[in-house]
Amino acid sequence: MNAHWHSRPPSRARFLLLSSLLASVLAVSAGLVLFWWDPSRSPFYPACSFHRLTGLLCPGCGSLRAWHQLLHGRLAAAFHFNALLVLSLPWLGWLAARSVIRLSRNQPVAAGIRPVWLWCALAVALAFGVLRNLPLPQVAWLGPRP
Repeated sequence: MNAHWHSRPPSRARFLLLSSLLASVLAVSAGLVLFWWDPSRSPFYPACSFHRLTGLLCPGCGSLRAWHQLLHGRLAAAFHFNALLVLSLPWLGWLAARSVIRLSRNQPVAAGIRPVWLWCALAVALAFGVLRNLPLPQVAWLGPRP
């Protein structure tokens, strides 16, 4: 066996394959944990630091509970925990599919995502975070339900 072969850094394709495999294993593992252990009843999930410090709901508050509900096929219940997460799923799915296609073609994954779309996503998340903390009955549905 050639000793030089072992000192060579892994190729980009091999690195991407191993990274994708590791990310997939981690995602499936996290999904299984979320499926079997309800964040509403299991104390080992992390608490939201923003909520703990300020008493306000961040745009992500309720996301773990929403994912748990989604994994059990309860779309309406997931919507009640975090409407932004549920409404963003088609966009996130499109981004994931697009990334897989670009990877399969050896194209850069991030190419083509215009900064304006990232700024729009940030603006929507911030607006959602502000609206869900307003003490108005018209926007009370934006906060997670116990």
